[in-house]
Amino acid sequence: MGLIVGHLNLYSRNPTELAQFFSELLDMDLYPDASGDGIWVSSDTIKFFVTQANADQLFNKASERDLMVEFTLPSLSDLEDLLHKVQFMSYRKSADELKPKARGHKIQLSKVANKVFFHLKDPDGRRWKFSFDEEL
Repeated sequence: MGLIVGHLNLYSRNPTELAQFFSELLDMDLYPDASGDGIWVSSDTIKFFVTQANADQLFNKASERDLMVEFTLPSLSDLEDLLHKVQFMSYRKSADELKPKARGHKIQLSKVANKVFFHLKDPDGRRWKFSFDEEL
């Protein structure tokens, strides 16, 4: 069975901020939904539909959501390049917001068995995992 993901719906406190986060992080294109209800964020391989969250779809901003999505990259160098981009975005954001604590936190690569990876949280608290499997 060849399973293809059509798109992921992402509900957000701030859809514009979340859409811009993914656009910058993953070099994805942004365009408004024809209905005006959200923002499409897309690349050749994946699409997100980002829309305003209703009160019952929101979690406490400090808590972690129960969703984690993993993306596998084709090479270790691609993973390292993405990590450097994440570190730069984190540095720039913490410098803009003048949060000294945030500047001290650095996302790093981890390794378990043959999998090299890192996690990050989006502005709404969802966890994302980016990895490379050395056995592939």
